[in-house]
Formats: sequence, structure tokens, C-alpha cells
Amino acid sequence: GEWIVYKLPFISSVYSLIKQVFATFLSNKNNAFSKVVMLEYPRKGLWILGLVSTDTSGEMQDKLPEPMINVFIPTTPNPTSGFLIFVPKSEVIEMDISVEDAIKFIISGGIVNPEDEGEQ
Repeated sequence: GEWIVYKLPFISSVYSLIKQVFATFLSNKNNAFSKVVMLEYPRKGLWILGLVSTDTSGEMQDKLPEPMINVFIPTTPNPTSGFLIFVPKSEVIEMDISVEDAIKFIISGGIVNPEDEGEQ
């Protein structure tokens, strides 16, 4: 069935991108992200989803005043690009959605809500 998708010009590029994203981020062998968080970024009053990789450690943590976590902020519509920020643990809200659902939400530009998943 994939060969049909690859024959459609626009659909093939979107499908290929989504397939690559899920292969990269959601491989069973690669637990790159442990949870989804929401934080105020880039300023107070604006909220963004982030993917937590690990706790900040080593020299980076030693030079910071409080316990921090490493949060990857993916970009829309290609969440393989983005940036890493160090965020105080006290300033994030842990979400009850899966990393997979968060990535779907980000890729869709907020159109596909995790709660809507069962309704499709």
C-alpha cells in the first residue's frame, strides 16, 4: 500500500516526513523522550509543549541554581528540528499524554488533539 502513497506528489512528501519522525522519535529501541511537559515559553503567558529527555546533569547542572530538566522544543510541522532548553523542574507542568500524541499534535499544528484521537 505504501507504493500508492509514494505516487501522490504532496501526500508522499508529508507521509515520508511523518514516517521518518515516528521512526526517529518513537522507535522501541530509542527511548529518547520520557514525558511531555507544558511550560511558559518564550515568555510568561505563552505556553508550549516540550519533550523531556533527561534531568540536567554534570557541569551544566553544577552551574545552575536549582534542579533542571532537559526539554526539547520541537518545531511545527517538522518536529525533528527544534532546540534544547534547560528548565527548572518547578516551572513545568507534566502532561498525561503520550510522546506520540504530543508529536501528532505538533505536526498537525494543533489540529489533531490527543482527546480527538478516539473520535476519528
